[in-house]
Amino acid sequence: MDLSHWRSHVPTLLSGAVAVFVLVISPFWAYKWYRMPFLGVSLEQNNVVSQINGTNWPARTQGVEFKDRLLMLGGENVPDVKDVQRVMTANGYQPIEATFEKPDGQVYSISVTPIRPPFADLISMFGIPYLVGLQLLMIGFWAYRIKPNLWESRALTVFTSGVCIMLATFLDISMTHNATILWSLAILLSAGGMFHLALVFPQPVQFVRANPGLRYLPWFLMALLVPVMVVAVYFPPTPFFYISAWQIGYVCFILGFITFITILVWRIIRSRSPIVRQQSRVILFGIFLGFLPIIIYVISLITGSLMEFHAWLIFPPLVLFPLSITYAILRFRLLDVDSILVRLTTYAAMTLIVVAAFYGLLALVSFAVGKTVTANNPFLIATYLFLLVIGLTPLRSFIQSSIDRIFYRAPADYRRALTLLSRALVTTPSLNQALNLLEEQLQQALAPEKFIIHLYNDELGEYVPHATRETSAPPYQADDPLVELIDSAQTPVWLHPDGDLTKSLLKSGGDYEKLRGFTFVPLRFKRRLTGFMSLGPRRSGELYNTNDLDFLIAVANQSALALENARLFENLRRSLNQTTEMKNLMDNILSSVSTGIITTDLKKNITLFNRAAENMLGVSGDKVMGKPLASVLPELSAELYTVNAPQQKIIDLTSDTSGSSERKSMSLRLSLSPLQDANLEPKGTAIVFEDLTARSEHETANQPGIG
Repeated sequence: MDLSHWRSHVPTLLSGAVAVFVLVISPFWAYKWYRMPFLGVSLEQNNVVSQINGTNWPARTQGVEFKDRLLMLGGENVPDVKDVQRVMTANGYQPIEATFEKPDGQVYSISVTPIRPPFADLISMFGIPYLVGLQLLMIGFWAYRIKPNLWESRALTVFTSGVCIMLATFLDISMTHNATILWSLAILLSAGGMFHLALVFPQPVQFVRANPGLRYLPWFLMALLVPVMVVAVYFPPTPFFYISAWQIGYVCFILGFITFITILVWRIIRSRSPIVRQQSRVILFGIFLGFLPIIIYVISLITGSLMEFHAWLIFPPLVLFPLSITYAILRFRLLDVDSILVRLTTYAAMTLIVVAAFYGLLALVSFAVGKTVTANNPFLIATYLFLLVIGLTPLRSFIQSSIDRIFYRAPADYRRALTLLSRALVTTPSLNQALNLLEEQLQQALAPEKFIIHLYNDELGEYVPHATRETSAPPYQADDPLVELIDSAQTPVWLHPDGDLTKSLLKSGGDYEKLRGFTFVPLRFKRRLTGFMSLGPRRSGELYNTNDLDFLIAVANQSALALENARLFENLRRSLNQTTEMKNLMDNILSSVSTGIITTDLKKNITLFNRAAENMLGVSGDKVMGKPLASVLPELSAELYTVNAPQQKIIDLTSDTSGSSERKSMSLRLSLSPLQDANLEPKGTAIVFEDLTARSEHETANQPGIG
């Protein structure tokens, strides 16, 4: 962590420390409240009755309403909650008279029998908010730990700290009032964090880029409201002044929320960066799912309409908002948050439609029969379940495809592409045809800017580029860091356009910067990396999501065997061409030498008869190929047929060639050698001979007494 500008980290660390302190101390406050006699009413600042209401709370069941104010208990004035706790502790669980004042000044008294606080209320008002606040703070710290020097990660941590304080002290501000000032300031802290995020994330707005100091403007405005909160808590001009102060904080939070949404929508429409557009869409989903319940409740407070508070409904979805921002901040690897959020939205929409359909069916049946039909009617339930079984799957498909079309692109028909590939690759032994087929299908489905396949070359010991753009990519050695990274990955490897490269790539010193935005999909055969597909960024600018990566993995698994067979076939064809070329070269050499060469198999049939042998013996090679050697050289003695051992014999032979040559006889010197295969097994005999007739005649003519 670079803390060279440590002062900029102080607000983040301080807000986080306060949130941790509240998380530590608030369980003790909650336990203390749970052990005390409960009057059956939730009291906020200045003993004003809050909107919160539980099941069978004594005071609320006797007509105590929101904004009523508790004045006296057992005939004793109770100006604040400390006095209430003192009186209730002394009274125990005996009936006690409670005096309240309505907002219009009307005073009334009721007799209340205190109860022990219900455990369900402890869970609802403390347990659930506490756990959600803890998760929010952990998400904020996680983002800050990974990217401590980013403006957005600090703003997110401050925001999550503020919300964490509000959630952890939710029971306290309604019951025990130990941290009312922290709650009040946490409202401003959350609002300031929201405004700050709107200005700098996913990218700073134009005026902040021009003058970075303007990103602190929201905090300056929030600081102006701090004295208002202090007065509301410690020096209220009226008992209800704190409500107005809190409403100001709520308004600031909502304005920050609206500003954030507006800027996100603007970035989706106008930003040239596909990453920024992608991040903005993901955050919008997180906002929609996380804040909708609480925004509805806050609006009801501001407008004065009554809405019952349910902690289990309002608080848990809040986690989705910082999670979506954390994903966008970290940007280390491609995650399909889109797919997850689309599924969540789909299920939420399905739930609403299914519930609405049930009550719609209930209303329709009631209208049809002319009388009210209850929800537990067996016929109604059976009909609804029948319709649900029939229509649930089509409904889900329709909703998900609609969300895809509205918020994203229409998904490619991957199943069709995979079916076509599976059929075509089986009947395509040619490597070039297989590569062209793969490129065509991937271009139609994903439209990458580049598509190259590297396949391992056994002779060179490196991964060689193929497909239609071989010159646009270099080969990679088997020990190249990029190859090792692809081989070690179980999923496709994506090099983020703006993120940091892995340490292995940075240390190697290779030119991997040009590969930013590329996706590499390994091709494996028998767990060995036989190659990999390289896909450039999409022409549309959209990022690859999990559906795309799953499709690429399926294509790789389906094509790996076909590509390996095609590669081996190509190697075999190359080897055959080399062998044929070598054979032709040897034939040319054998044809050009002046020494006669004949080879036979184990049955002594002729397998090679070169041109010099034809000239010496006066026999055409085409006529004797495959025939016994005895038909050409019948004079060879039996010892010729014993040349099977790994040794060489030299024989001088006078051959009668009458009828096959102009000369009646020839003097030949034959060199006989065994032919052996790679395992040193005998395969035949090689006979190399030269014509000594002229030499013999010359020696005879020069002998004494001759001539």
